[in-house]
This record gives sequence, structure tokens and C-alpha cells, in this order.
Amino acid sequence: MSEDKFRPEKESSTDIVSSAAEIKPVHHKDPQSKEESVQPISESQPLPNESLEQIPLQKSKTEHMEVHAHSHTPRKKWTHYFWEFLMLFLAITMGFFVENQREHYIEMQRARQFAISLIEDLKTDTAELNTAIRGTQKYVSGADTLLAELDKPASLQNDTLLQRLTAQLPVFNFYDPQLSTYNQIKNSGSLRYFNIEIIKRLNKYETYANYILKMNNQSLDIRTTALIPFVYKIQNTRFIRSLRKEIDYNGPVFIEKPDNKLIQEWYNFAYGVKRDYALIVKRMEIQRIRAIEILGLLEKEYGLK
Repeated sequence: MSEDKFRPEKESSTDIVSSAAEIKPVHHKDPQSKEESVQPISESQPLPNESLEQIPLQKSKTEHMEVHAHSHTPRKKWTHYFWEFLMLFLAITMGFFVENQREHYIEMQRARQFAISLIEDLKTDTAELNTAIRGTQKYVSGADTLLAELDKPASLQNDTLLQRLTAQLPVFNFYDPQLSTYNQIKNSGSLRYFNIEIIKRLNKYETYANYILKMNNQSLDIRTTALIPFVYKIQNTRFIRSLRKEIDYNGPVFIEKPDNKLIQEWYNFAYGVKRDYALIVKRMEIQRIRAIEILGLLEKEYGLK
């Protein structure tokens, strides 16, 4: 035989590279070591069936364990939930308490401002009541003197006094209560800022003020429609002006002497003025006492002395 028959055929470089690429490593665990040893597997050496089956199963188990590694947590004790509930309850309660205190503080400040305004109105009312009471008492006294003079015989009557007192009959002192602050408090629903005693007294004060206003309006109507026209029939305006030093007048006190019918009408008007004005004075005196009492309550309640 020739030497060529026993000489092995040379593999091409391309075949060697492709064979090397197809060779895959096989991982074998060393029981003594955690590291895996890598051994090359030749193309002619097939992989064991057991190895082929275990590789994907182990990978799947590992992935499953990694996904559910933190899903199981230890159960908390009931005391933990109790303290969480208690802290939440206290936080909500304290929130309500703080909000309630804030609203109470705001209401107290508003009540104080209203009290200051009420005190100013009541002081104005008190001063006006004092003036109206003095003036009205003067007119009551004048009407009483006129009645006494008309009760005398005509020969004993003082004509100058009759003229002067008759001219005074229509004069009227108006009491105009200051209720603007009270009405503002009432209409805005702010009466709840005050204690019950103050609310009761303010309500009575308003009711009585309206009653006095009603009486004043009735007296004013009588004065306008009946009293003033009657006085014009009796009064000698020139003589009255001379009494006031406005003109010189030397004529008679009465242009015409009044007859009995006119004197009776005169008497009725004088008595009506005395009676109505005296009643108004009593009402205003009661109202003044109430104003002073409310002033004392407000100043004591809000420290405004």
C-alpha cells in the first residue's frame, strides 16, 4: 500500500470552527464545592435525558421562589392594631377639639365687638331718654297748670298764662331708640353668641322700645290732626311773639273771648296731653332702667367697664 492510504485526511479550517461552535458546555456540580465545573461536550457525546429535563425545571422553580419570596409576612399582634386605631381616634378627636376651640374663640370675639356696639347704643339711648323724660315732664306739668287755670272762674283766670301754656301744648319730645346694632345681631342670627339672660333682656328692650314708638306715633297723629288746629283757634300769635321779645304788641291777649263750648274743648285737649305724656314718661323711665341693667350685664360679661 502506498503511504497515502494510511495518511489521515486533513480537516479544513472551516469544518473545525463549525464543530467547535456546536460543542456546548455541560455544567456539573461538585458536591464538595458550590461552584459548578464546566466541561466541554463533544458533538458525538449526547446529553443525558435527566440533565435535559432538570435544567428548565430548576429554572422555573427558582423564578417562582423569587416572585413569592416576600408574600408571606408574619401576622401582627392585636395590640398593634389597637394602638393604630387609638392614635387615629385621638388625631381625629384633637382635630375636632381644635376646630371647635377656634370657632368658639371667633364667636367670642364677634360677641365682644357686638357688645361694644350695643353699649354705645344703650348709652346714647340713656342720654336721649333722660332728655326726653325731662322735657315731657315739663309739658305734663304745663298741661296740669293749664287745667288748674281753666278750672278757675273766667274773672280769676290769668290770660297771659293761658296763652303761653296753650302755645306749649303741641310741643313734643321724641324718643328715637337706637336699635340698629340689635337688629343687625338679630337678623344675622348672632344672638346665640350671648347668654340667655342678656338675650331675654335685649328682646324685652326692643319690644318696649317699639311700644313707646307706637305711643309716640299715636300722640303725634293727634297733635297733627286735632291739637294744632285747635291751638290756632285759641292762640294769639302776635301776643306770643311779643312774649318772646320778637315784636312789640299792645293789643288784647285774646282776640275773642272763648265761649263755654270752646273752653270745654280746650280743657279736653289739655287733659289728653297731660294723660298721654305722663304715660309716655312712665314708659321711658322703665326703658331707662332696662337700658342701665343691660349695660351692667354687658360690661360685666365682657369686661368692658
